[in-house]
Amino acid sequence: MSEKFLINHGHLIKLAGKAAFNRGMNYFKVGNVLSIKQRVNTIKADVDGSEVYRVTLKWTQSQLDGACDCPASEGFDFCKHCVAVALTLQQSQQEQDKLVKGDAENRIKAYLLKQDRKKLADWLLELIESEDILLQEWSMRADSDLGLLDTKAIKKRITAAIPYRRNLYRYNQVRNYFSPVEMIADQLQDMAEQLPADDTLKLIDYALQRIDRALESIDDSGGFRLYAMEILGCTHIVACKRLNWPKKKIVKYLTDLTFGNYQDMYPDIPASYTDALGKDGMQLFYESLQDKWDALPALKQGASYEKKQPYQHLQYLLLQQPELSDDIHAKIHFEQKTATDLYDYQKLAELCLETGDLKAVEHWLKKCSHASELDYHQRTERLQIKLSIAKSSWGNALKQQWQLYEKSLQLKDYLRLLELAEKAGDKKDWQKKAIQWLKKQSEEKETVYPLHASTDRLLEIYLHHEQLEKALDLVKNKPAHTALLTRLAWCLSDQPENAFPIFQRIIEYHVNLGNNDAYHHAISLLQEMAEKMNTRKHKQQMMPLLEHLRKNFRAKRNFIKWLNEAFG
Repeated sequence: MSEKFLINHGHLIKLAGKAAFNRGMNYFKVGNVLSIKQRVNTIKADVDGSEVYRVTLKWTQSQLDGACDCPASEGFDFCKHCVAVALTLQQSQQEQDKLVKGDAENRIKAYLLKQDRKKLADWLLELIESEDILLQEWSMRADSDLGLLDTKAIKKRITAAIPYRRNLYRYNQVRNYFSPVEMIADQLQDMAEQLPADDTLKLIDYALQRIDRALESIDDSGGFRLYAMEILGCTHIVACKRLNWPKKKIVKYLTDLTFGNYQDMYPDIPASYTDALGKDGMQLFYESLQDKWDALPALKQGASYEKKQPYQHLQYLLLQQPELSDDIHAKIHFEQKTATDLYDYQKLAELCLETGDLKAVEHWLKKCSHASELDYHQRTERLQIKLSIAKSSWGNALKQQWQLYEKSLQLKDYLRLLELAEKAGDKKDWQKKAIQWLKKQSEEKETVYPLHASTDRLLEIYLHHEQLEKALDLVKNKPAHTALLTRLAWCLSDQPENAFPIFQRIIEYHVNLGNNDAYHHAISLLQEMAEKMNTRKHKQQMMPLLEHLRKNFRAKRNFIKWLNEAFG
């Protein structure tokens, strides 16, 4: 319990009267008590009224009394201002009593709140001086509060907080290394407003450069540096916004960072600095990039990675605005300067197709045909087909599409073939031709495709045309992909005598994989079958299938356990 007299409303009403008590209660609720200073039994406080009045209370174990320098008190009577201060003391008294009844942490807090400020300051200073990191942190706080900030001293503290050549690779070592770095980043953020903006930038630049160099001998795969870098980055953005430099100088500073050795240490430039640059600054920034770009010669075909490197980041920045506005002509302008390989030529051909510049498409496709790379040539063929379509050359497009299908064997290319045949008015039986080609492929002794690839392609065509008898006949003695078999089985669900053997084949495939995920997949399929195929005829097929599975896979205990749980 508190050692002071317990303040209560009844006692305050006796001291001040009901009317003054009510007005004092209102002052307390709206926060008119500005400050309170306590020394042993004497409390002095400022209260905001028609002007600021000074209240003096005497608070002992046996009583509470006081007066104010307002006209109502005249240094003698207990007025409404005295009531407001007394109610504030009552609130702190109640909080103190709660702390005393709480856990160890709350009791310690209650004890500390009873001590005078000098004693607390001495204790805190002794604690701070026991640890170098704490001493550094509180030293910077004190300098900041007292207006004694010195950029040279702060730089020395940054140097001390981010040492080099530590050769740290364990998580706990790296985490401990970056703890003082986080602290210095927080402190820089706290004191940034009190420093000139350009000094703040120099300090942040220095801190980020030291972090970058420190990482040469530290394995921070845990990302412990990221918090400090984020705080430094946010502070950097705010400091740039505070600069009173001309826009050209800000642009030059950010441009130098963008192409400097430490570009990855900073927030995204210019996107994160739009407030600092403003509309005019952003325009100047992109103009400076354009000047750099114009000064670069066009790359030659087959240029090495080293030759391309100076172009890539600059191109990425310049393409940001055309990407946002979907300005295809601007994209072409920037892409063609760095086009040196097959992928680049294909990309430009696609862009030119979007603009309808067919001569440019032919130009880039011609470069594709001369490119030495072997990969992605099907993409070139698809672009050539699109060019023929753009020219309404349907016959040529159909011929090219067939040549493409011969290589890809993909259903999407088969369907495109049928679509182009209709556009071209071609009456040839393209389904028959595709099936003959697929059968020929399956008979080849040496093929680049998996053994059942041709079967799968044929099955896709039969399923597309709903030729279920042909599909069923195809898969009777040939392997096929389970997804296609499942699709065929569901198509045949009204023919249980044909569907169930296929379902059994799929389920046995999954169970033979021998893992729990596969077991669950098989049982889920059985449950779906039981739910969707519940006629008497289906049930007559289901029971033997379940018994067959229990008998043949009795050694697979997990499967049998879950099967019995699902089907009793």
